[in-house]
Amino acid sequence: MAKHEFARQLAQQYDYAGAIKQAELALKAGYHDTDFIIELAHWYAELIELDKAINLLDNIVKDNPDHIVIKQRLAHYHMRSFNFKQSIGYVDQVSILSLSKFNQYWQELASQYAQLLIYCKHHTMSNLYEISSFFTKIKQSFVDSVYWHRYAVGSPYNKYPAYIETGDLETGYYYYERRQFNIHYNSLLNQFKYWKGESLADKAILILSEQGLGDELLFANCFTDISQLANRCIVICDPRLHKLFQQSHPTIEFISCKQDASLAQLERPVADYVILSGSLFYHFRKTKQSFLIEPAIKLDEVRVKYYKDYLDELSTLPKVGIAWRSRLNRDKHSPRLGIQYLQLKDLAPIVKNKAFYFVNLQYELDQTEIQKLKNKFNVNLHKLNDLDLFGDIYETAHLIAALDLVIVPNTSIHSIANAVGTRSWLLSANVPLSPIPTTKKNFIASSPLFRTSKLFIKREHQDWSSTINYIAKQLEKFKPN
Repeated sequence: MAKHEFARQLAQQYDYAGAIKQAELALKAGYHDTDFIIELAHWYAELIELDKAINLLDNIVKDNPDHIVIKQRLAHYHMRSFNFKQSIGYVDQVSILSLSKFNQYWQELASQYAQLLIYCKHHTMSNLYEISSFFTKIKQSFVDSVYWHRYAVGSPYNKYPAYIETGDLETGYYYYERRQFNIHYNSLLNQFKYWKGESLADKAILILSEQGLGDELLFANCFTDISQLANRCIVICDPRLHKLFQQSHPTIEFISCKQDASLAQLERPVADYVILSGSLFYHFRKTKQSFLIEPAIKLDEVRVKYYKDYLDELSTLPKVGIAWRSRLNRDKHSPRLGIQYLQLKDLAPIVKNKAFYFVNLQYELDQTEIQKLKNKFNVNLHKLNDLDLFGDIYETAHLIAALDLVIVPNTSIHSIANAVGTRSWLLSANVPLSPIPTTKKNFIASSPLFRTSKLFIKREHQDWSSTINYIAKQLEKFKPN
């Protein structure tokens, strides 16, 4: 088997390190296929080796000035590397090339339509095969032109992190609005007038949740702002968040519906305007000072006290909740396991600290992980057997509120901790590109929205150990409120 074929086979098995090794041998042997080099750059990026990915594509972009994929990848990799000027430059080039593609296919469409009219004028309708052939070509040109038009209009969306990270939130959220061209959302988005800041004094507005559960909690930061403007406010949310949202915002009407479910069976809400929840930032969070200081979620203090009393009966030590992966990464062969996420054993330097009592916050837990940790390090990780940490967000939020600290990767658990105001340390392979500004210094980042959170950025491409050891030392200095 040729080395480049073997490399692709290894990549399909998520062995990116092995794939890169074989790919580099293939390059040395003279195999310089453009598509293969783009794949190799992607494998580097999966291992967070962004400099190598950028250098690889820089070497071929001059010979491929009209290659949209190369420039799109360079824009993305530069953005992840915080090279904002270079990233914006490539985004602009992608937009221009995409618009050129659109014009090309639109002209083809017009030409084919003109040919069809001429054909129908000089031929009888009996030759259905020829007419069908014309319609097939016209349909394909139309599909292609629409695709490239959406691409040209939507690609500036990729500029938003650059402006947000440099403090220009208003411009950043302006470009963040372009994500609407990339969202395949439900039909409700087109059934109402999209809200762009008009008066809501005697109006009703429908807010559609978007992206994941953590994002819904993030955008809930603006629910108070919008509800104070509107006569009636309706929010469609994840069913798991319904009770928590309704308790926090009693004047808002919340409707439970999964984003991936068909809304055909949902009774059409009565509203004057509609808006995606992420678009609320464009209207209400144009400066860092405008982010709420108080948590966006209000809790039942009786339930919080229940969990505090429960945990205090187990131990008088400060309580620290931990998790190490997301639900998406149960498969041990997942490409993100070890890169974006961890295994429980990786957290051993942290959980060996006898000055704290550790509580499990990992949903879909493999019980053998806890047992192995106990056998090897004599560490007990307390698990609440009756609590569904993934499905029962209401109770999970109250448990997290009863903790002194949460140490987790970028999952919904961190979003919950931030929403309820519990101090949290976020483990991240790099600074996440999100609609939230961050301040990065010495592998530690902070954000005006994540006021109770500190972001610890992975210090090595493929190894968490130095970061975890650093956090373990920080934990020795931690003082509960």
